[in-house]
Amino acid sequence: MLDSPLPATPPDERTKEIQNFWNLLKFLWKLEQIQQWRQEIFRSPDNNDPNSGCDACFNLICMQPSIHAAWTQGFFALRPLEYYNNEDKSKLDVEWYWQPKQSHGPYDLVDLRKPPPPSSRDLDDVDGFNIILEPTRDNFTKLKSGHRFTLETPDPQHLPLPSKALLELQWYLNRIVSMSAADEDSTNYDCGGKRREDTEQWINQLQEPAINF
Repeated sequence: MLDSPLPATPPDERTKEIQNFWNLLKFLWKLEQIQQWRQEIFRSPDNNDPNSGCDACFNLICMQPSIHAAWTQGFFALRPLEYYNNEDKSKLDVEWYWQPKQSHGPYDLVDLRKPPPPSSRDLDDVDGFNIILEPTRDNFTKLKSGHRFTLETPDPQHLPLPSKALLELQWYLNRIVSMSAADEDSTNYDCGGKRREDTEQWINQLQEPAINF
């Protein structure tokens, strides 16, 4: 099953949400970094449509169905490391990190004086979901946070690896979503519609200028 580190062509009705997404990032990262991520998706220099990103090998990753489901539910995040050879870019190491569920809900007030939850170091499951590494009759070793994988391609030019920049962005966003519990079910609050409107109004009222690309 293929999935994008970052979806490139969302429906037209989400255009405003997409622009709000890019504008919101400026409160967390420098403009130069945001532009680098955006240009990695929208690669056509003469294309100004914010929804017309590129879908190709650099923006796709192949996952087994149950792992894909865990990925979309925010059970884990992938941290990209370094290429074995920056010129060749045929091998890239990534680390797997389980993301423990938060004790608070997505819209609960959180006491900033409260110590953060423990690290996910050595965590080997989330909500009972786990992965067994090369199971045998006598070995059922679970995949733990920090486990390192190597992504490899025989042809970096025509069959490139998933973009390190987009994996990096996805890594940061998955961590933020996990800490905020934003991946929790919000159907008990008007399907999230009212909260989404409040968020959009807050972004639109910000004094900082919008990012123009």
